Amino acid sequence: MSTEFSAALIGALIGGLFAIAGGVIGGFVQGWTWYRYEQKRAATVSNEQWITKALEWASSGRRTSLRRANLAGADLRGVDFAAVGNNKGADLSGADFRGANLSSAILSEADLAWADLTETNLMEANLRGGNLYGANLGWARLFSADLSEANLTAARMSGASLKNTKLNKANLTVAILHEADLSGSVLKEANLWGAGLQRADLKGANLAGTDLSNTYLAGAHYDEHTIWPDGFDPARYGTAEPADERNHIMDNIPRL
Repeated sequence: MSTEFSAALIGALIGGLFAIAGGVIGGFVQGWTWYRYEQKRAATVSNEQWITKALEWASSGRRTSLRRANLAGADLRGVDFAAVGNNKGADLSGADFRGANLSSAILSEADLAWADLTETNLMEANLRGGNLYGANLGWARLFSADLSEANLTAARMSGASLKNTKLNKANLTVAILHEADLSGSVLKEANLWGAGLQRADLKGANLAGTDLSNTYLAGAHYDEHTIWPDGFDPARYGTAEPADERNHIMDNIPRL
C-alpha cells in the first residue's frame, strides 16, 4: 500500500469521524432547541388554560380549586374571587401571580397561602379576611388595598408598596416588611409580633392599639403624623427620627 493511498485513507476516516460528530452534535442542538420550544409552548398553553379557568370560576362555578394555578402575568383586573353565600373564597393557595394585574380584584376570604404575588399589581384590591399565610408579596403594589383582618403570618413583603392600605386587625406575626412603604396605612390593632419593619416607611401610619414590644423597627422612618400605641417610645427601638432624616437629606444636597 503506497504512502499516498494510506494518507488518503486516514484523511477519509478522519473526515468521516468529524462528519459523524458534527451530525450528532447538530442533532443534539436541534433536539434541545425543540425541547425548550415545546416546554415554553406548553407553559404558555397552561397559563392560558389557568386564566380561562380562573375567569370561569369567578363568573359561575365557584367550586373548582385553583390551587397552584399558573396565572403569572395575567390581566385579572376587577375579577371577583370572593366568598358568596355559603361558598368560600377561591382556593388560590400556591398559585403563581408574578407580575399579574389584580387591581380592584375582589379576593375577600380567598385562600392565597404560599401564593407568589411578587411584583403583582394589587392596587385597591379587596383582600379583607383573606388567608395569605407565607405568601410572597415582595415589591407588590398594594396602594389603597384592603387587607383588614387578613392573615399575613410569615408573609414576605419586603419592598412592597402599602401606601394608604387598610391593615386593621390584620395578623402580621413574623411577617417580613423590610423597606416596605406603609406611609398613610392604617394598622389599628394589627398583630405585629415578631414582624420585621426594618427601614420601613411609617410616615403618617396609624399604629394605634398595636403591640410593638417584639417588633423589629431598626431604621424605620416616621414623622409627626405617625400615630403610635399609647406609651410607645419609637426612639427605644432604633427608629430613624424625623430630624435625622432631614439632616440626611441636607447632607446629600450638592454644595457649590
